[in-house]
Amino acid sequence: MTRTHVGSVFIKGRSCSSCIAALFLCQITLLMTTPTFSEEPVSITDIVADPDVYHLKQVTIQGVVGRVKELEPYYLPSGSACYGAYTFLLEDDSANGAVLDVAVLGICGAPRMRFPEVADGDRVRVQAEIQVPSRFGQSRALDGTWIAKGPEPAVRAIAKNISRVEE
Repeated sequence: MTRTHVGSVFIKGRSCSSCIAALFLCQITLLMTTPTFSEEPVSITDIVADPDVYHLKQVTIQGVVGRVKELEPYYLPSGSACYGAYTFLLEDDSANGAVLDVAVLGICGAPRMRFPEVADGDRVRVQAEIQVPSRFGQSRALDGTWIAKGPEPAVRAIAKNISRVEE
């Protein structure tokens, strides 16, 4: 590599101007990939009725909590243990019986006690990613058992944020 430009700073063969451009592109990419949640809650009935529309989308859902279940610690492929995971059902506010499985991921790394943030009967707003794991065939349920693809795909939400809704 020859350095003929006087006053230019080179970093591993590139001038500073190309580094600044690369940094700018990285920042734009990060801003575009940051999940954004809809402010207005999406009806659980709509999600269950047509789950493919919401697959891997970030949505806000609202309803009444039921059947809270704490999960055993699980392990990442790296070997790190994750503690404090739990699941619950979220029933649609419209009281039409539509429910959605919601999973809250554990805290990974050092063992820490964490109790569920919700209890049966709580009315909550959840920002979550919707997943339709059986969309392309068989998949595993939240408890690890196999789900065979049936007429209606299994739908679940992975919670990112949970807040209580005041009546």
